[in-house]
Amino acid sequence: MKFHLIIFLLIYTILIPHKIYAQENFESEIIEYKRILESEPESYVALFGLARALAFSGNHQEAIKAYSNLLSKYDNDADGLLGRGRVYAWMGKFNKSENDIQKVVKYHPSYADAWSALGDMYKWSNQRNNSIEAYKRWMELEPDKSEPYVARASVLIENRQFSEARFDLTLARDNDGDKYQIDMLIRILNRIPSATLWEFTVSQELQTFTPKRENWNTTTFGVNRELANGSIAIGGLKTERFSIGDESLFIDIYYELWRNSYANLRLDAGIDPTVIANQITRIEVFQSVGDGWEFSANYRRMEFINSKVDIYGLSLAKYVGRWYLRENTSIIPKDGKLGYTNSVSIRRYLSTIDNFLEIRMGHGQEEVILRASSKPDKLTRDFISIRLQHFLSTNFGISISGSYNDEKGAPIRRVFQLSLIIRN
Repeated sequence: MKFHLIIFLLIYTILIPHKIYAQENFESEIIEYKRILESEPESYVALFGLARALAFSGNHQEAIKAYSNLLSKYDNDADGLLGRGRVYAWMGKFNKSENDIQKVVKYHPSYADAWSALGDMYKWSNQRNNSIEAYKRWMELEPDKSEPYVARASVLIENRQFSEARFDLTLARDNDGDKYQIDMLIRILNRIPSATLWEFTVSQELQTFTPKRENWNTTTFGVNRELANGSIAIGGLKTERFSIGDESLFIDIYYELWRNSYANLRLDAGIDPTVIANQITRIEVFQSVGDGWEFSANYRRMEFINSKVDIYGLSLAKYVGRWYLRENTSIIPKDGKLGYTNSVSIRRYLSTIDNFLEIRMGHGQEEVILRASSKPDKLTRDFISIRLQHFLSTNFGISISGSYNDEKGAPIRRVFQLSLIIRN
């Protein structure tokens, strides 16, 4: 996953610009400007034209000499400093590049190209926060152009600020930006790459009822490992219902299938369970279709001691700036009848994709166990839940959620959950 991200950004930031330049033939320009300088050694047009042609033809050392020659005759010329600063950045001499370009933005703070070059230099030197700020200034100076939004989005992705990156790409598309570049970045966003290899989670859940009865408690732990084409998580849970303790283990896998598509497979297996399911199998396939839209189809089987429940689902999701909207419909065939659940999720990403507020609500019928028996009951219910996740640092986050479930013919159920997340 991270490998794909690195390869794309390498192509985007290095190969694409140089491919454009390579399509032009600067050799004739170099010859012509040198001829002019033989008779007019002070010609600014010839001095700058020669330096630019040398730079874009790949003769970087000669270009530095040419820009320095221009600056010796036209001290602190903005275009000369900017041109030399860009070439230094291409050569990896970032300190010299920063010195030249900072002089330009200091004395010409409204020069949009200089902020663009400064953002590029910081990006290539892995100073992402500085790059984001430089591109932000470029965006403010040229709000109707798509290029600054696309450029900043590429750095925001590297910085794991995915929701902000998606918002920038939405603005870039509104400004008629390059559809190919925007779609490439959106494909990366839809994969939601991770900046860390390992994630550890422990959760505590409490369920209370009205009329009052014995509470249900569940403790869950898990460890997640990022892979080249997905991720894998393993863990277990211990639940107490009706004074009965049950345990189970799970494995949860995400894997990239083909272009803009990935699958999620989860298996839960009970350890000699009494109340919870013996086994739960769930598979979901996601397909992105562009413009922020994503479809998915899922199947879940719950196997109890004396019965089985099959659940089929379809969902439609849409990314809109910092918002993620999703509708899911599940169908539950049982004894010649169909149960169902319809739900809507609204998620608002905050500073990064790791920090969000989500509200989910729905109505339908669900297979649940309400008493210590081996047979699940099908109940009509309305529910609403809210969840807040926030990372206090790069490696430590918390998730707090609560839900209210009103089930016909059953006690009102309230669920509270606290999760701690550690990344490394």
